[in-house]
Amino acid sequence: MTDALLSLTGVSKRYPGADGRFALDQVSLTVAPGETVGLVGESGSGKSTLARLSLGLLGPTHGAVRFAGHDPYRLRGRSGRPVRARLQFVPQHPRASLNPALRAGEAVAFALRTHGAPRRERPELTAELFRQVGLDPALARRYPRELSGGQLQRVAVARALATGPELVVCDEPTSALDRRVQARILDLFTELQERRGLAYLFISHDLAVVRRLAHRVVVLRHGRVVEEGPAEALWTAPRHPYTRALLAAATGTGPAGAGSSATGSGRSVPKDRAAIPPKPSTAEPHQPHPVVPDRQPFLGNHMTHRQPHHRFRARAAALLSATALLLTAAGCAPGSTAGSGTKTSGRGGTLVIGATGKLPNTDTMIGGAGFEGKRLVSFQLYEGLTRYDLSRTDAPPSVTGALATSWKVAADHKTWTFTLREGVKFQDGTPFNADAVLFNLDRYLDKKSEYYTDALGAAAGEYAGGITSYRELADGQVELVTKTPNGHFPEDLAHVLIASPAAVRATGSADFSEHPVGTGPFSFASQRAGEQIDLVANRSYWRGAPKLDKLVIKALPDAAARTAALRSGSVNWIEYPNPDDIETLKADGAQVVTNNYDHLWYWILDTKKGPWKELKVRQAANYAINREAIADKLLHGTADPAYQAAPRATLAYDKAGDTYAYDPAKAKRLLAEAGYADGFSTSVTVPTGGSGNLLPVPITEALQRDLAAVGIKAEIRTTDWSTLISAEAKGSVALGSDAIAQSTTLFQSEALLPLFIGTGSPFWTGQYSNPEVDALLASAAASPDQKARQADYRQALSLVTKDAPWLFVVNDRNPRALAPTVHGLVQPQSWFLDLTTVRVGE
Repeated sequence: MTDALLSLTGVSKRYPGADGRFALDQVSLTVAPGETVGLVGESGSGKSTLARLSLGLLGPTHGAVRFAGHDPYRLRGRSGRPVRARLQFVPQHPRASLNPALRAGEAVAFALRTHGAPRRERPELTAELFRQVGLDPALARRYPRELSGGQLQRVAVARALATGPELVVCDEPTSALDRRVQARILDLFTELQERRGLAYLFISHDLAVVRRLAHRVVVLRHGRVVEEGPAEALWTAPRHPYTRALLAAATGTGPAGAGSSATGSGRSVPKDRAAIPPKPSTAEPHQPHPVVPDRQPFLGNHMTHRQPHHRFRARAAALLSATALLLTAAGCAPGSTAGSGTKTSGRGGTLVIGATGKLPNTDTMIGGAGFEGKRLVSFQLYEGLTRYDLSRTDAPPSVTGALATSWKVAADHKTWTFTLREGVKFQDGTPFNADAVLFNLDRYLDKKSEYYTDALGAAAGEYAGGITSYRELADGQVELVTKTPNGHFPEDLAHVLIASPAAVRATGSADFSEHPVGTGPFSFASQRAGEQIDLVANRSYWRGAPKLDKLVIKALPDAAARTAALRSGSVNWIEYPNPDDIETLKADGAQVVTNNYDHLWYWILDTKKGPWKELKVRQAANYAINREAIADKLLHGTADPAYQAAPRATLAYDKAGDTYAYDPAKAKRLLAEAGYADGFSTSVTVPTGGSGNLLPVPITEALQRDLAAVGIKAEIRTTDWSTLISAEAKGSVALGSDAIAQSTTLFQSEALLPLFIGTGSPFWTGQYSNPEVDALLASAAASPDQKARQADYRQALSLVTKDAPWLFVVNDRNPRALAPTVHGLVQPQSWFLDLTTVRVGE
């Protein structure tokens, strides 16, 4: 390979007050002339620190940085200017890096002036630079505020080119742009490289973007390089679990296989998954673009000229550029606020939410995207006979009436009578009545119904499977009978969603998800499968029309992409922001709201085979993990340590039941007593994202280190969320591991509790079984008295804590980040939300 243009050798960087932690730790990489090296990692991985070191804005704590044989940190004053001209920067947020008082052409001309271009030649050189980056030179007369995001990014590129650089450091240069504009900017980078022989250090959180542009990719995690290799090889055969997680986030599936198509230079994307349209390259795969003499930067002959200039203006511009670098590296833009670009319309505006996982099937109960999908989509389109009262923040939600106004249960605790709400209409204008209730129950439970499907039957079985009969009574009432006493039946029915019979008959069950109709606060407008669902306010909603005009849900499984979307204004609300981003989001003006709720992030252990079948081994693992460090350091206080099975924000939680403090010595002692003094090897399947899963791979990596310290060597196997829960629902483990890492609720829906900790569950639950727990669950289920159920549940969860069939890790605090223009949210102690109170506006 050609001698490196940029090299970092054993570079470490520690910031003051960082508690001894390194932002970068022993990082080495090179960039050859004409080569593009992609640097990939999530927020907090050290990418921006590496960019600052490469540009000479920071000096390393240890190691060496060299650009063209020079230490860029020591290139100061006029003597260092010729070398600095060869090293330039394109920021994430060009609006923040351009002086708002200068016209776009003046910003480019100032770079020309600083590096010696004669005054008389600057106008034509500026015009030529604008043409080279695909801009009309007439735009040079406009101020930054008068240009679009894509135009501003091209101006930033033109300014970087003005000095005739050999290497351009690009820090997330497309993350704040929409996909169409992203594609054009990436095309521009490729064309300029081919024309000028440029080298790039291209920094991004998005592996798909980097794959398209880069020859080689370096993956950074917690300040360390975890994998490096040719772009296509890393895409098709990633070795490190973190790389596989980034890849799954980029594609929604995992490594590209036979369905991929090469596009040259190792820059290929799956045909049906291209986030940014591919553009063929003329360069040979994985080879740097050659630096040809007649393709040298056209301003090189001007760099020997020196013109007088006002020192104050130069220092001000330098300060502005340096400040912009630091701000863009942190994702901040001075004078702007997170998400402020989302426009409002009408009286309530448009709320655009970035979701953490895939979007659900919109047919009533099929879902498939966990409680997040139910929270953001299903519960907005549909209702059951009951609903959660989500108006309080200080206690778990109670159940209240929705399509039923009241109910009563007979002495047998099995026969329930529901009085239906009068005057309710479906979103298609047809009336809700007893016939609609019976039609939907037939659709879920009667295999002879022409509208029954196996998918509907399986989904409904969790909440309505115990119903044995149902009929209409007089005076707007229906009677539902359960097979066994069920004290939480009213809560179950909040999940048994009612669709418009007329709409189902019109489309059939097979196509109903394309035109869903319910009675909920929002009506279906459109969807792009797997990407976005658009809803509009149901102005005839029986509880009163929502304040919003429109609700848009976007699938953004990558945490960094969600943060970038909020900052750019393409969304004004994100579910589960990366904890590393929270402080900078707040600094941008975002609202970050949290509350306790019924949540547990845990590992399910296979209790019937291998070492995990031993009680002391399972208990040892629970003593081995440092939950406090995960909650406080990794998750930055957005979660609480889970020392027992019962989540904190549930009626079953008793602080006296906190059991598993961090005690590695005790863990080793228990392992020795169980016959595993030398430890053992195991495996765990981890989702890369999804409903309630926080930062699943980083959390699991932290657990992996803790367990290794006591001798338990855990192999991490990653998959997407839908694959994991689909296998789990069928009683198996995706990828055949010994454990599953995921999140769960226990009491948000009591009907699910026996499926999680009861004997004989159809789900894969690690084959856990305790007859005492089963008896307590049966006792609780039979009682309509909530206090009696609470006592039984508390005792049952105490037994589960002792049995340790799980690795109890953290209880999430449900963080979400909102633009300052979003108002009216009530953050309940629940997985679910009432969005009727929310509005968007100043």
